[in-house]
Amino acid sequence: MNNSGSELERWLTGGELMAAGDETGDAWEPGFNADRQVVRSRLGGFYQKLFLRPDVFTQRFYHEIYPLPIEDWDYRERMELFDGFCQVEVAIELRYQATLTFAQRNAEALPDINTHIKRTFQCMLTDIVHKEVHALNDGHWVQGSLLDIEKKIAVTICELLMMQNIQSRAICKIFAEFKEFPNVQPGKDNVYLHVLKQSHELNESKNQAYFRRHQAMKEQKLLHKQQELEILHKFAEIERRKRAQDAADQLALLEDEERQLAARLAIEKRMHAEQVRHQNELKEMESEAELLAQQKIRMLQQEAELQQMQDKLKHQERLEEQKLEADTARREKQLFHQSEIQDKKTRIEVERYEKQQAAWRAAKLKLHEQQLALKKRQQQLEQEAEQELKQQELDAKKQHVVMPFQKLEKFEDGEKVKRRSETLRNEIELSLLEKQRLELEMAITEMQKKTFQE
Repeated sequence: MNNSGSELERWLTGGELMAAGDETGDAWEPGFNADRQVVRSRLGGFYQKLFLRPDVFTQRFYHEIYPLPIEDWDYRERMELFDGFCQVEVAIELRYQATLTFAQRNAEALPDINTHIKRTFQCMLTDIVHKEVHALNDGHWVQGSLLDIEKKIAVTICELLMMQNIQSRAICKIFAEFKEFPNVQPGKDNVYLHVLKQSHELNESKNQAYFRRHQAMKEQKLLHKQQELEILHKFAEIERRKRAQDAADQLALLEDEERQLAARLAIEKRMHAEQVRHQNELKEMESEAELLAQQKIRMLQQEAELQQMQDKLKHQERLEEQKLEADTARREKQLFHQSEIQDKKTRIEVERYEKQQAAWRAAKLKLHEQQLALKKRQQQLEQEAEQELKQQELDAKKQHVVMPFQKLEKFEDGEKVKRRSETLRNEIELSLLEKQRLELEMAITEMQKKTFQE
């Protein structure tokens, strides 16, 4: 009962187990120093010394100060287990600081020593994570939790950095997610995960049995092929021996033929020497005759080429004359045709210009008449408006002496006059707008006329 109760408590606390372990004394104490600095002292160009900056320190011209800051390193990697059935994400929060010993060993990297640490230990950190995560393939963690693995990874990383004289503190978190069951959590649904694990192991055993059978068949086929190759090797050995014997017999026969051929070649050599001497004499005679014939042929060829060149020059002169005459006739015809086209275009442009001038004069006359009518209408409306205003002023003066029973009728008459004055005002505004529109049309017409003339 006590064991089950402690397991239940661990299950309920979940991610707080690491903190509980820290309180019991299992926490890693790195001993960081936020104000840690290294001083490099150089004298003479050859001698240099590295030491921690003391509390009381006076910097000289031969001193160079490099801080050793505390830096955080977030490492994350996602991996697959059980042939992709489970996906595991490893998240490591690492805080580290270089010591004097590490700085002395890596003095060339002092300006950016933390980047040097990351670049140097990246692969080692990846190897540690891969090794521990691949150990999860046994499936024992499915019924429990991943806290032991997380703590082991963190401690291993801290030990590795400590051995390299780097102070560090690591916190590792592992999140497991099943591909087809995303809501299942290790340690909380351990029975369900155990069933899934057994099912996966059964499928894995079936796959391994199939693989073994397939491998046995491949080995059997390979053995059969090896036996066939051995038989072929035996046949090849027999064939090779047979060919060696045939080669020896052929060699003896060739040696006999070589002796006979040597005697025959000696006789043929003497005959050939005599024949060569006779042929040389004939070649000398033929060369002399051929040389004379070539000289005669060369003279005839030169005469023929000279005659051909003269005929070619005469023909080219006739062609040039014919081409010049044809070009002159074509150019005269083309100029005559272009002049006719230009005259026709000029007549068309003159006619169109005269028509446009007549249309513009008619439009201008019509616009002038409309402006006069609008101006007259505007003057008439203004006179009516003045008369109306005067009438309103007279009516307003008369209202003081109107009897009480006549006030209502005067009020109605005043409303009618008011509405009429508003109507007159609207008509005046419309007439002004119409006048502006006509002036705008005239301006556009004048602009088009100027553009056409240009």
